[in-house]
Amino acid sequence: MNFLKLIKTAGMAIVLIAVWECARDRIAAPIINRADSTNGSVTDAYAKSAQTHDHDKVDDSKDKDHKGAPKEDKSKIEKTEEATAGKKEESKTGDADDKNPIAISFEKGFEDIAKGAMNSVVNVATMQIIEEHGRSAFPDMFGGDSPFDDLFREFFDFPRRRPPPRKAHALGSGFVIFVNKKKAYIVTNSHVVRNANKVRVILSDKKELDAEMYAADHRTDIAILEVNLEGLDPSSVKMTAINWGDSEELNEGNYVVAIGNPFGLGSTVTHGIVSAKGRNVALGGDSSTLVEEFIQHSAPINMGNSGGCLLNTKGEVVGINTAIYSPNGGSVGLGFAIPSKMARPIVEQLIARKKITRGWLGVEVHPVNTRQAESVGLIKKGGLDPSRIFGAFVSKVVPQSPAEKAGVMEGDIVIQVNGMQVSERAPLHALVGNAEVGKQIDMLVWRNQGGKWEANHIAVKIGNFEEAIDNGVVEQPGGNQRSERAKNEEAHIPELRCWVIPMPKSRAKDCPAGARVIITRIKEDSASFGEPPLLPGDSIMNLGGVKITTPQQLKQVASKLKKDKGNSDEPVSVVLYRDKSTRMVAVNLASGVGNDDKSGDDD
Repeated sequence: MNFLKLIKTAGMAIVLIAVWECARDRIAAPIINRADSTNGSVTDAYAKSAQTHDHDKVDDSKDKDHKGAPKEDKSKIEKTEEATAGKKEESKTGDADDKNPIAISFEKGFEDIAKGAMNSVVNVATMQIIEEHGRSAFPDMFGGDSPFDDLFREFFDFPRRRPPPRKAHALGSGFVIFVNKKKAYIVTNSHVVRNANKVRVILSDKKELDAEMYAADHRTDIAILEVNLEGLDPSSVKMTAINWGDSEELNEGNYVVAIGNPFGLGSTVTHGIVSAKGRNVALGGDSSTLVEEFIQHSAPINMGNSGGCLLNTKGEVVGINTAIYSPNGGSVGLGFAIPSKMARPIVEQLIARKKITRGWLGVEVHPVNTRQAESVGLIKKGGLDPSRIFGAFVSKVVPQSPAEKAGVMEGDIVIQVNGMQVSERAPLHALVGNAEVGKQIDMLVWRNQGGKWEANHIAVKIGNFEEAIDNGVVEQPGGNQRSERAKNEEAHIPELRCWVIPMPKSRAKDCPAGARVIITRIKEDSASFGEPPLLPGDSIMNLGGVKITTPQQLKQVASKLKKDKGNSDEPVSVVLYRDKSTRMVAVNLASGVGNDDKSGDDD
């Protein structure tokens, strides 16, 4: 009996030892892999662990299916291990496949991408002179909300005066797209530098350089800054041009890296994924009219990131960070970037010609969604996705436009342009805007003819959008943006320290008949002390008793007055229209010698 108990005890001991040996092997393998990761990368450790477990599975299956050939199976496993080790060694040397030339590991993260782009990203600092609204010189004796304040002002006829202008500073981001020994071009958002009186860029080594507005396209919110590098030691200027990438190659879920200047902290690197493509976001202002294909991503961006670059894993620019959606002003993982597919041709046109040429059709449209498309028989069943677009409904045709001349009618639904479907990824304005001016295109429209909807082909000759704006056919977006014709007609009046243009048609309806000339900008030093007598937006109606009708006449009158007065500091009267009222101010004429420069052009 004791002998049987001894045998049972010995058997249980053998079983326990076997279990222990098996458990020890299973526990020890991951521990060894983690130890290896101290000499390699964390990715290598996980690869080794996965490799060990995979080989265990392969070996078990071979034993079951081919029990008579264990040696052959072992050799195959050894060959697999050698191949895997070879791939790991190749990764350590920095080689990578063509689709992802910059290797990303858990240890280094996006270090190589950040290093490669750091000298290409700049911080953009701007200074703008802000004009305050007028206020009464009479003190608020009764707290400002009392009816007695108005009574005293009316009784004593206290004058209204405008407070001195203040200087506002703003920060944004940008990236270098071209650089040589003489100059550099920097891409940023138009809203970052628009209306700025001074612009300065700050490089990665904190070196500061003055920049000037070279060209801008406010309708896509893209601007180009020019930095003069002549006379500087090239070795002291750390600026490297960055390459464009193809935003069309991005897919939802791909990694992206954002580099910018949030809150003025300096160059900051964040990363995330592409959350969506072709996102239509109403940003307000002018940019929303033409940018409806934003890249939505989760890389944290904040105020100050505007104009910075969005990079793919190759370190190429695939977008320009422009906006965030946030309930509190901070990042909540909803960032929006202009895709390089749209940005690159705009940037190249601005650098080459300082202006953009866009095709023009001459219609006002709104998108046709799934339910609307079903209701007119355009589709049978379009699903439940409300973001899908199946065409553009024509709500208005502009008189004398290419659309009217071609026979496009209100109520038509444009469904194709040159065979390309109008959709959320290809809105009508993008298809027409990218078309060559003067070229004939084929439009397929869905038209109601006697109660029956039918498809019709219409040939349309594309017009010039910028010319339509200059000719007043299309109202210019933004009250203070100057058209090409206005820039050509702009006259510098050095004696008054300002630039003027003819009164735009869009403003003339709100001004008296005698308001023929309007100030576009003033010389910065005229606003350095106290209140400037003349302000942007003022309409000069009379100078020194002479009625003003054109910018060139104003230039001649000012020059003659200065010549007649010589060095006298006697002021000259100016009758102007400002804030919906006519008023008179007195100005001292400045010398016109050598002041007829064009510095400060912001378009």
